[in-house]
Amino acid sequence: MNRSYQTWWRESQNTRWPVGAPDAGGYRVSTSFHEIARSLLSRLPSWRASGVCRGGIALGLGQHRFHLVDVYGLGFDEDDRLGNVPEFYRVRVEADREIVLHHIKPAKEAAKALNLPIIYLTNYLAPSTTERNEWRNMSIRTCGIDVLQAWREPNDILAFSKVIAPEEGDYLIKKQHYSGFFETHLESLLKELGRA
Repeated sequence: MNRSYQTWWRESQNTRWPVGAPDAGGYRVSTSFHEIARSLLSRLPSWRASGVCRGGIALGLGQHRFHLVDVYGLGFDEDDRLGNVPEFYRVRVEADREIVLHHIKPAKEAAKALNLPIIYLTNYLAPSTTERNEWRNMSIRTCGIDVLQAWREPNDILAFSKVIAPEEGDYLIKKQHYSGFFETHLESLLKELGRA
């Protein structure tokens, strides 16, 4: 581990993170995930949060796959059409537009040029999701969105923008929010691709 990162980590363990409004006992923690993430990221050393690679990376391509996780949503195309989606999703698409257009799309194009298998992992409304489903109720509590209504097909929330949509030959794994491996066939696909 890099020494400056070790120093940062040690110092961060003794820090009271300034999230939420201060109260008599210090800082309250009842705040949004985005506020906490911004606070944590603002304390990372600049080299850690830059996301820039200087220099080359040599990879043996035989066993590698390119995964695109949760890159759905209208609004990434040039027309910026967000469709009929709740504000919660509009904010996410607007915040991620530059990342999708200038980083994810070119990375996918590079992976295609190297003939890497492209695997999309995307959320969907699983038939097993009911009114008593904890994940559904958590979505209502935290985001104000009832996925039983909002995620019914067809919908603009889980639709792909043309600029980043799966293409012929790409693999599409539908997942129920938790993980690409949870109740999906991703493991089987990876094993099968490993034999090719």
